[in-house]
Amino acid sequence: VRIAHTWVGDLRVELTHLERGTSALLLDRPGEPLSPVGCGSDDVACVFADDAALAAEEQCAADPPALGGRLRPAGPLAVFAGAPLAGTWTLRVADLASADTGALEAWCL
Repeated sequence: VRIAHTWVGDLRVELTHLERGTSALLLDRPGEPLSPVGCGSDDVACVFADDAALAAEEQCAADPPALGGRLRPAGPLAVFAGAPLAGTWTLRVADLASADTGALEAWCL
């Protein structure tokens, strides 16, 4: 997932496989456990994996990307075990606060 955004702590990102009706929460206002306003740094450029050593929710690098590399999602991707790659997948990105800007630049399975 690659997202250009000026305050990643505002983001909520969810992946859904429509045919199975299964969803996984990838990000939910990262940095909130560490700061009441979330991670105030810019950009996301990461690969989500259940076996990643670092949790995305707990990362907030000062230099972009704030969330980068291989990170563990907020909710397990294991909910998709056995799901075919074929089908309709959606990635929903929400900015839960005003005054910041951003754009989904790329994503893939």
